[in-house]
Amino acid sequence: MSTDATNTALAALIATALEPAVAAAVERAVSTALAARAPKPTARLLDVKAVAERLGVHKETVRRAHRSGKLVAVEALGSLRFQPEIVDAFIAGGEK
Repeated sequence: MSTDATNTALAALIATALEPAVAAAVERAVSTALAARAPKPTARLLDVKAVAERLGVHKETVRRAHRSGKLVAVEALGSLRFQPEIVDAFIAGGEK
């Protein structure tokens, strides 16, 4: 059992032994603590078309930049996805 699951189960057990108001406070505290530890969603990844539009170039130019190692991407299910921050850094570097 994971630590989060253990904490949740422990909170539920404590809640059954306490008065309803205290039980609700315990459950809220555990939920808040677990939510704070959850990974934050990342920015939406850009596809080749979006990067090409941002750079003002053809889609194949974006693919060539990736193949040459100038533009880092994640390959997922046969398509390229780019982090907006990396594309912005590429633009700031003056490359096209």
